[in-house]
Amino acid sequence: MTEAQFNLGYMYNKGQGVSQDHREALKWYRMAAEQGHSKAQFNLGILYAEGKVIRQDAFLAYKWLSLSTPELSPGRDRDFANKLLKIIRKNMPDADLVSADKMVQEWEAQHKRR
Repeated sequence: MTEAQFNLGYMYNKGQGVSQDHREALKWYRMAAEQGHSKAQFNLGILYAEGKVIRQDAFLAYKWLSLSTPELSPGRDRDFANKLLKIIRKNMPDADLVSADKMVQEWEAQHKRR
């Protein structure tokens, strides 16, 4: 089910087989991400980091990228996520970083990951 949600998000995001609709893409990515789909979490994190499709939000970018990175296969996506996380960490005040880490830990505990 989460793979289908991710695929719909991807199709809407890229306009493949459907009219491009970033709001619809976000909806489907979010559904899959909240269920632990790492690629959806990765894409959602990037969208929050970029701030082009949705309001830029460093906390949510950090959350979704942090959750996705350990689950991604080694390679380009994981390397990119790690680089982006490094930039976000560098630009976040220490207190915000502590709050963001807590948010990630709470999600992991609620979803029994790791």
